[in-house]
Amino acid sequence: VEGVTTNPSLLKNALEKHKTDDLEIYIRSILKTAKPFPVSLEVSKKTTEEVVAEARALFRMFNHTARNVCIKIPICLSQNGDSLFSGLKAISEVSKMKIPVNATLIFTPEQALLAARAGAKYISPFAGRLDDYLRDSAGLKYSKSDYYPAEGLANQGVLINDKGIVSGVDLVKRCVMIIKKHDLKAEV
Repeated sequence: VEGVTTNPSLLKNALEKHKTDDLEIYIRSILKTAKPFPVSLEVSKKTTEEVVAEARALFRMFNHTARNVCIKIPICLSQNGDSLFSGLKAISEVSKMKIPVNATLIFTPEQALLAARAGAKYISPFAGRLDDYLRDSAGLKYSKSDYYPAEGLANQGVLINDKGIVSGVDLVKRCVMIIKKHDLKAEV
């Protein structure tokens, strides 16, 4: 998969760095630079209805620029009162509008499968965050630049894992396997 992904905090930082406050012009420049590859624009709303409306608005506002807009939607939008499936529902509704969706915040192969079945065109496993989580859960000290081996790490002779996943690379591999096994069109 080739392309560009954005998120609201990175866009905010980029605007500050480039000393501009014109987000629309900045996004249009990303779209033109990345063409023909997809550019994932992440939603910032938290309910299914708000996300669907925001996705539609972003797609309408920017897709005509280079015809490469993809809407990035977290698999779980919120854990504060909304259903844990609200992101999945939004992915399904936006996909039905023929708007390409990049499902993000994927931490399990099962989430990848659900997102693909809901119509996501792209699946974005959070490999680096999973590596950090595994180290944190084992109480290991590390810096962001420390390498995490694909085959995992052992702590006191026991392989660190989260429900059998031993590394971010392992998560990506398992997501690819489950998408292929079910003959789905999503790309990981």
